[in-house]
Amino acid sequence: MLHIFVPGPWVPVDLDIVLPETASKSFEAFLLNEGYLVDQQQCRTLARTYPQSPFTPASFRYQCFSKGKKKIDLCYIIVGFTPISHILTYHSTAVMNCYDGYAFYCLFPDMTFAHEFVRNNRYKGEAIKRELGVAKLEARGFKGKPGDIDCWFPDINAPPGEGPSRIEQLPSVWAQALDL
Repeated sequence: MLHIFVPGPWVPVDLDIVLPETASKSFEAFLLNEGYLVDQQQCRTLARTYPQSPFTPASFRYQCFSKGKKKIDLCYIIVGFTPISHILTYHSTAVMNCYDGYAFYCLFPDMTFAHEFVRNNRYKGEAIKRELGVAKLEARGFKGKPGDIDCWFPDINAPPGEGPSRIEQLPSVWAQALDL
């Protein structure tokens, strides 16, 4: 998604799509029909990369597909949370863009289009993974800004109904509907 929003001389490695669990059967059937195959090794890798516990705010499952060098990682949100909760929990920076099956979303467009990012201290993965994400953005010309997403949205991952867990509640979200 970042390559669409901020084109540059770099090539994206994969496509990450965050979807509700209810979209799984139709989306997977579409990918299989297009010649993609389930990539079991990548599914296991992602399960280790993004650990879950009773204390993580968003329950999800991964399904990974590949077709030659093309790779698509699907993240299905399972229990009562929206894709925004998952993104703000498991992405290492506040340069976060996603496709939910209906639209492209750019969560912090002013920063994204200015080639800026802020670290996300809520990130649940290994510290080295966060640093790799930061290094990848810096290699693409992005500059880190002071601050942290926790300061902006202290209750972003509150249970449904108790915090701004819906994308519409974030103050600077850009969305572009996309018909497939």
